[in-house]
This record gives sequence, C-alpha cells and structure tokens, in this order.
Amino acid sequence: SLTEATLLTALRTGAASAVVTDVAPPSHAITLGVVGAGAQAVTQIHAISRVRDIGRLVVTDVRSEVAATLEQRLPPNVISPEVLTEAEFATAVADLDVLCTCTSVAPGAGPVVSLRATKPGLHVNAVGSDFLGKTEIAVNDLRLGVVIPDVPDQAMVEGECQQLNAEEVGPSMVEVLGGMVEDLETQLTFFDSTGWGFEDLLVARMVLRNAERLGLGTVMELQHRPSDPYDPYELLRKTASDKRQFPRTA
Repeated sequence: SLTEATLLTALRTGAASAVVTDVAPPSHAITLGVVGAGAQAVTQIHAISRVRDIGRLVVTDVRSEVAATLEQRLPPNVISPEVLTEAEFATAVADLDVLCTCTSVAPGAGPVVSLRATKPGLHVNAVGSDFLGKTEIAVNDLRLGVVIPDVPDQAMVEGECQQLNAEEVGPSMVEVLGGMVEDLETQLTFFDSTGWGFEDLLVARMVLRNAERLGLGTVMELQHRPSDPYDPYELLRKTASDKRQFPRTA
C-alpha cells in the first residue's frame, strides 16, 4: 500500500503519548497542560482524552493567533482549552497532572517551561525534540524524574535524552508498557518521544485495514505483473496495439 504519512505521524505520536500517559499518572480527572498549540497539540490532546478524563485543559503558545484557533481544530467532544500567557502558564504548572511539550524551538532555544514547582507524580510527554541540539526540557529538571525514551539509542541522539549520560536514562517505553517498572505514579516522569518506525507501520496497517473495511481509497497496480513472467515486454506490445491510428496529413 502507498499512503501519505503526515496525518499518520501525528496520529501515532499522539497515541504513543496516550499509552504511556495511561500507565503513569493517577486515574482521576486530570489537569492537562500543553506548550505549543500547533498540529501536534491536537493529536496529543485528542489521544490523551481517550485514556483520561480531562477536567481542565490549559495551553500556551508564543503565537497567540495559533493558540486562539486550537479549540476549532479539536474534536467536538474534547474539553475547551483555556489559553494562557507564558507567565500565566508558568504559574499553572503547579496544578498540572500531565504536561505535553510539543513546540518547534530552535536548537539551544529551550527550555520551554520550568518544572521547579510541580505536583508529585506529574507526567510529561516531550514530543518536540527531533534532531541534534533541539530540546524542550531543562537538563536539571530531567534529572529530578524518570526519563522514559521510546527508542533509547535514538533518543540519546535527538531527544531530551541527548542532554543526559546513558546511566541517567530510565526504562524504555517497551519496558514501561510491558509492566516491568513499578511505582511510576508517585514520581515525576518524562516520556521522551522521538518517533519509532514500528509505530508508523502499525498505524499504516490500521488505516489500510479500515480503508478496506469501509471501501475507501483507490486500488491501483504499482508493479506490472505480465501474464507470462518470462516476457518483460508484454506491456509494451499491449500498449502499442491499443494506440489509435490517426490518418496522415500532408
């Protein structure tokens, strides 16, 4: 199958945050904070709303015009966001149960938020870092909690983990979801989401399966399969015979 992957990448990134969020913070209605109100914010909020009841949603973005349109881009069954200034959001951090940082800061421009005063058990989904030098969380804040990389070796190169020594990195996403880690609910946790090719494969399979079930999409042959596997020119002969004959003109 052939599919455009921009939407799929956004979906799997939000879904990855949701499944890790589901095992980290308390199960009661949460206060969710989001730094950055662009495309990634939409799928982060939507996915987390599928595993947690969001009692309050606060967002901030350096581009006020982007933050102002976030509610219009969210599914209708998601709680309305409260748009805060950076200063207001810095104060609101103390009340958050879950925080998503999904910005696009330049290398060396972070951190995007301070985590010096937080609730016990705050869970952070850091999804914005995606290349060398780009980070969102201060290294001293990372060292206060447990850092959970999706792909450890990759996160050490282009995620928040690039700020840490290998021995400072916590259990992987696979270990956490596999039930191999205990007592995360009382600790400050960071999900270092850098993007995993296996997630892309899973979401592509899901989309293909649902497209087939709903009769959506266009079926087309990308590789010619001749009726005679020993005749590579079969298609050329067929194309030549199908050409219309036009009368010659002087």
